[in-house]
Amino acid sequence: MNRFAALTTLAACAALSACQTPSADLQAYRATEGDQLAFAEALPLERRLDLHHALYSERRHPRDSSLSTAFNGSGQAGYDAALNRMVSRDTFHSYIWVLKAVDHGGPLDLCEPRYMQPIQRRAKDAGLRPQDLTGITFRRCALVEGWAG
Repeated sequence: MNRFAALTTLAACAALSACQTPSADLQAYRATEGDQLAFAEALPLERRLDLHHALYSERRHPRDSSLSTAFNGSGQAGYDAALNRMVSRDTFHSYIWVLKAVDHGGPLDLCEPRYMQPIQRRAKDAGLRPQDLTGITFRRCALVEGWAG
C-alpha cells in the first residue's frame, strides 16, 4: 500500500471513530497491506505511542523494533511523550526503543545529560539496574554510561 492509500485508510478509520483505541489501531495496522510504517507515521503522536506499546506488549510481538522508526522525526515531542510513559519495567522497555529512534532521527542528542539523566532516573524508578540495561545504546553513548548509583 502506498503512502496515499495508508493515509486514506487512516482518514476513513478516524472519520468513523473506529480507530480511537490502541486495539482498533493495532487491528487496522495489521490489516494494512504493504506499508504499515506509513500507516503508523500518519497517526498522531500519542496514538502512535499507543500502537507501539500495544504491539510490543503482546506475548508474540515482532522480534525487531521496526515500528520504532515511525518516531525518527518526532524530536522533543516524541522524547517528552515517551519519557512520560516510562513508569514501570514493562513500559520502560517498550518506550526505550522509541527514544532510541528519536535519538537516531535527530535533531536531539539523547546522550546530552539534560536528556540522558531523566531516562536513567526513570530506569532507576522502575527498579532497573545497570546490568539490566547493558547493550542499550544511542548514537554516541550507552544508556549506562555515567550511571550514578
